[in-house]
Amino acid sequence: MRPDTFLRDWMELGNGEQEKVMAQPTHRPRTWDDFVDISDSEKDRLASLLEQAMYAPKKKRPLFKKEKQSIFISHSKEDLKTLVEPAARRIRSAGFEAYIASLRVTGKNPAEKIVEAIASSRALFAIITRHVSDDRETRDWVLFEIGAARSLGKTVFGWKTRAAAIPEPVKQVTDYFVFDPSTSQGIKQMLQMIGNLARSLASFP
Repeated sequence: MRPDTFLRDWMELGNGEQEKVMAQPTHRPRTWDDFVDISDSEKDRLASLLEQAMYAPKKKRPLFKKEKQSIFISHSKEDLKTLVEPAARRIRSAGFEAYIASLRVTGKNPAEKIVEAIASSRALFAIITRHVSDDRETRDWVLFEIGAARSLGKTVFGWKTRAAAIPEPVKQVTDYFVFDPSTSQGIKQMLQMIGNLARSLASFP
């Protein structure tokens, strides 16, 4: 295989195929100058590997790998057991993953991890209780998550308790519903609404 032919074929390979060829590389030729600097024996080795990669039988792969989408739940951890986890079960029953940041985000750069999770989510559901509105740190996180979702073009829905004061930026929410968490009926209605909305979102991919 001539060097110019090698380089042309190399550049036509995708990154994944290049990585297979260069499994244990001493060089990574990306340009003609890079290739010229490689020894003749290394050129021969790379050319042989490239030919093997190009002419090896290709495994059939599905055209699209369907991954389960998630719904991000913005909340106070004080409501985790009573409201958030029951809501997550309704979301999962609709076919989505439920992303609960207080259970999954650890270590450094939590804001970056949260934005990444929101970016890959179908929508954001905000559960706004007095535990959100009365605690400054929690309120700031919830407002940050809502703002991030809106800036990423995500649909945002909110469920608000009667006792919770709605901060001004929550007007960015697509829609919100008032519920009473002091009664089992109020919680039941809120969970039913979350489940119904999740199923509606699932029917419109």
